[in-house]
Amino acid sequence: MKITAEQLRLAAANDPDVGALLTEWPDGVEITPDNCLRAMAIGFNIDRAAEYLMSESTKDTYVDLAKSAKEEFNATKAEAQKTCEHIKGPAQREYERKRDAAWSKFMPKLAVAFCTAIDQQVETPTY
Repeated sequence: MKITAEQLRLAAANDPDVGALLTEWPDGVEITPDNCLRAMAIGFNIDRAAEYLMSESTKDTYVDLAKSAKEEFNATKAEAQKTCEHIKGPAQREYERKRDAAWSKFMPKLAVAFCTAIDQQVETPTY
């Protein structure tokens, strides 16, 4: 299937991302997996596009077909996040400890700087 430039222009009213497609494919675009990947790479949201480019039955088919891919992605992502937290956890806690120590030293110095500057102020500020 091909989406024509005119269809893209009409779709642009519903989706600001369509402008990128018109720049990439000013004469329209053949819907292929490679072109869908390219569209997503330049910021086009194909889930949102399904809302206005597909009939209800086609959207249902797309949702069903995409569901297993999304579930697999989410499971892999969750596993990666657990690994990351396991590794990052101690480093994050150390960072927060050092940040908090630095903050507790900084705040009193900031207060002193403010008070010193105010005490030395000669002119009255205009608001």
